[in-house]
Amino acid sequence: MNEEAIKDAYQLFVNNGYSKSVEEFKVLMRENENARKDMFDLFVSEGYKKKPEDFNLLMGVGQVKKKSIQRLLLERKVRIHLQNKWWKNLSLWNLLLR
Repeated sequence: MNEEAIKDAYQLFVNNGYSKSVEEFKVLMRENENARKDMFDLFVSEGYKKKPEDFNLLMGVGQVKKKSIQRLLLERKVRIHLQNKWWKNLSLWNLLLR
């Protein structure tokens, strides 16, 4: 989510009659595809040239959560650690068998 883009989008919506808080606007952008499309159309009318998918990322839709990424990295580190430990044990076993 790009906070600057959210602020710009919120201001455009307010200028077009939206009267709720910025927090409610963020929820609206995340959860209401029609409202997001309307906002995308307003952005395009203001000169935005990227794809709807890029706009969705600006609005915080379709992003991988930071926590999920951290969890994936931790799982990968654990898996690598276990593989290294397994190889060390295998190497030790091979030395004993020689």
